[in-house]
Amino acid sequence: MAKISEGYMGGFQGVLGPAIGYRWRGMWCMRSRPVHVHNPRTERQQAHRQLFKREVQLAGRMNLLLRDTFFDRSYERHMTQCNYFVQRNQHAFSLVDGELAVEWSSLVLSEGPVTPVRFHDLQVLPGNVLTVKFEKNPTHQRADAFDEVFLYLYCPSLERGYLAAPVARRTERIEVSLPDDFAGREVQLWGMVRDRQGRWSTTVYVGYGPLVEGAADASAAQHQFGDVLHVLGVGEHVDGLDAPHVVALGQQAQVARLGGGVAADVDDLAGSGGQ
Repeated sequence: MAKISEGYMGGFQGVLGPAIGYRWRGMWCMRSRPVHVHNPRTERQQAHRQLFKREVQLAGRMNLLLRDTFFDRSYERHMTQCNYFVQRNQHAFSLVDGELAVEWSSLVLSEGPVTPVRFHDLQVLPGNVLTVKFEKNPTHQRADAFDEVFLYLYCPSLERGYLAAPVARRTERIEVSLPDDFAGREVQLWGMVRDRQGRWSTTVYVGYGPLVEGAADASAAQHQFGDVLHVLGVGEHVDGLDAPHVVALGQQAQVARLGGGVAADVDDLAGSGGQ
């Protein structure tokens, strides 16, 4: 692949002789045109293509979050954020009867060196309001009281996510007013932290279940849906993540920041998954 910066032709898109021109992250690029494509269309190959298609669709629906949390990771690898998400989470995906099956507790939605928080005492209040308390520095590492704590909810039945407005780490509590159509529906819930340099923590999986009024008893959590959300207890293990629910990475990131203090309704952006 060659990147075009100058030249009498300038940049171009499409096929030109043995070359294909295109734009990637604002740059004109060029790669060689395939001479021969081996496409036997075997059953296994078709299943793999179907799985990848479903993975990209899910990434597209989460794109508003991923384009921020995975900005640097994807840029370093010359990938889109959606493609990096798919590669990073291969362990969590499988295809069952043509549909995508996801091991939600193993899904990684953010990565970075920032100290995470530990969530507890989740409660759904009247008016479709979700409150969660958190321990601001469970690992007793260096942490800034003004780091921003985010919650991200994904509703599989609506195929839509919701990114809540962040709160400062020092508050030790986050309250979210959810869209009306989330009421009573089963959701998956994650949390992550961003520091003032735009770096992220690695994802913390908070729990899952229907959004109905009541408080979740973390001490009696049985990893299944009940009448209220299931919340992971302190020290409880999640397959695919090292205790305590995070994998700390040393790679720093310069991430394009979300609008501070503004909640974001993540619409179906499946069309942007392959950008």
